[in-house]
Amino acid sequence: MSRNGKSGSGAVTAFVSRDIDVVCERLTSISGASTRIDYFGDPDAFSMSLTATKLGDLLLSKVQVAGWSLTRPMESLTNISIPTAGTPMKLRSGNRSYEVSARDAAAVGRPFEMLEAKFHEGAAIVLHAPIEALIERAEQLTNGSLSGSPISQMADHVDLSAPIGEALARTLRTAISEVSALDSTGLGSLVAAGYEDSLTNLAAAALFPSIAHALGRSTSPCASAAIRFARDFIREHAAEPVRLSQLASDLNLPMRTLQDNFRRVFGVSPREWLLECRLERARQRLILPDRPMSVSAVAYECGFGDLGDFSGKYRKKYGESPSVTLRAARRHFS
Repeated sequence: MSRNGKSGSGAVTAFVSRDIDVVCERLTSISGASTRIDYFGDPDAFSMSLTATKLGDLLLSKVQVAGWSLTRPMESLTNISIPTAGTPMKLRSGNRSYEVSARDAAAVGRPFEMLEAKFHEGAAIVLHAPIEALIERAEQLTNGSLSGSPISQMADHVDLSAPIGEALARTLRTAISEVSALDSTGLGSLVAAGYEDSLTNLAAAALFPSIAHALGRSTSPCASAAIRFARDFIREHAAEPVRLSQLASDLNLPMRTLQDNFRRVFGVSPREWLLECRLERARQRLILPDRPMSVSAVAYECGFGDLGDFSGKYRKKYGESPSVTLRAARRHFS
């Protein structure tokens, strides 16, 4: 059984199969790389279920497998694999061999190496990211260059108990869940850009320890005009997928400098301000509906990808659910 999503960002592809040839063909089609699948243990136990989505340059997938062994050249991609259930995942990337368990650590497949993975039975979330994008983002975050060979500086694994590792794992789970939920409505691309930005930031910080260390240092003040421009830009484009890292780059600022100075000047982070603008826009839509609308339509129009998340944040800010606001407006204008 399979379901083919569109190839655009935010579109979802999913399949379930016990046929090893079908699995190999589908994975090669999705990842764009020659992928070999073999049995690991009992051939009769073999199965694979996969849900995958493109987030710009990133490929994010959720897999459930049994009796499964994979071999593929990484080429220019970096792989981060987070087991979420089942037996430990055994991996070999280049000359490094190790295993990772659920909620313990994420395995890292380095670019230009051969990656081998074996799983008796279990589930995992996997992120593929171009090494060029990660290096560019790492340097963008700190406004500096990675010295020497950047690939040699990459971590061998990501500690999921550390703050960055925990945030990366949580965001990966939320991203695949929300994009999948919106796929049937055709609105998966609505949240794809935001997650691409966040996941690229987190992956770069998790894979390059020197970047995480630099981000932990204090930053210097920057021109208030740049921070005001950022505030106004976010407000104007709040309903769109705002890429804060691109905004920082356009202002020629490290991402951390933008964040720290934004909070210093306005008392909130850029992402908190983006949420504030989206909530205010949504409230105006609900109070003064210019056409028959539903709460979900308002949420999606104002940049929210998850209706439950929108409702919870709206209630917290305004003391009532968005449906209550909309019903009151309808009574007033009826």
